[in-house]
Amino acid sequence: MPRDIVLALVLTATTLIASAECASRPRVLIGLVGRDEAALTALLERQQDPGNADYRRWLTPPEFGQRFGATAADLRRASRWLRAEGCRVRRFASRRLLACVG
Repeated sequence: MPRDIVLALVLTATTLIASAECASRPRVLIGLVGRDEAALTALLERQQDPGNADYRRWLTPPEFGQRFGATAADLRRASRWLRAEGCRVRRFASRRLLACVG
């Protein structure tokens, strides 16, 4: 897997993902590098400024994913690699995480 799209590897998801069907199988989370960190930082600052129109205007996880998550191509590439390694892949709306089960 290309290192430029991986932010963090092998976070044990035992404490992060609760799933009765997968309780005995290994689970890991793969963090993917997002897009436009400067715009994300600026948005977060505006959301905390009471004088700004964006004050407390939070994004939904899908909105966040569309604006700041990994690209669709990076998600497909990472998912293909994980499946080739024997994982069942779960995507998250934020487009910054993939879960690998198995």
